[in-house]
Amino acid sequence: MIKAERQNLILEYVAKDKKVLLDQLSEILNVSEDTVRRDIKELSDQGLLRAVRGGALHRSPIPMHYRDRQNVDVEHKKIIAAKALEFIKPNLSLIHI
Repeated sequence: MIKAERQNLILEYVAKDKKVLLDQLSEILNVSEDTVRRDIKELSDQGLLRAVRGGALHRSPIPMHYRDRQNVDVEHKKIIAAKALEFIKPNLSLIHI
């Protein structure tokens, strides 16, 4: 099996199961775990999936860092905040745990 075919299969498995494990892919593709690891690294570098220890995860469309997320869906956040304000009454204490 050529590299492009392996990488396409890896992407298919990630899309279907949202994650893949090195040992499982190695067995399915009949190649070494090192070969799968290199393929996953290459796909991760291309932004097609997220490499993690022992496998890979589906690439999330939501930015992970807080500073990136604070500007996502601002209008929806304002709607949620307005609804939450309806429950806050005078002299009410709020504690975030």
